Amino acid sequence: MSRVNRKQWSNDEIQTVFQYLPIFGIQFKMYTNVINRSVSQIKSFYYNNLQRIRSREQRATEQQENKEISCSLSSLCVLQLLIMTFEVYSCEIN
Repeated sequence: MSRVNRKQWSNDEIQTVFQYLPIFGIQFKMYTNVINRSVSQIKSFYYNNLQRIRSREQRATEQQENKEISCSLSSLCVLQLLIMTFEVYSCEIN
């Protein structure tokens, strides 16, 4: 069994936790397969940083919603442009 890391959390370890959070959730044992920390350390890290974790999740959700809105608006603008173009051409024909 490998020794558990007792040093301060590195940026790589923190990024790894955030990377696997959507996959593992609070199944803390799973994180021990990707970082050299004990279940207890990972659990403590999670709950000590819960506010930051929730904030990051909320930002990700908001970014996704903004992308969807932007895409819808872009589609709407293209559709309006097509309608206006069609109206111009139909007026010229009549």
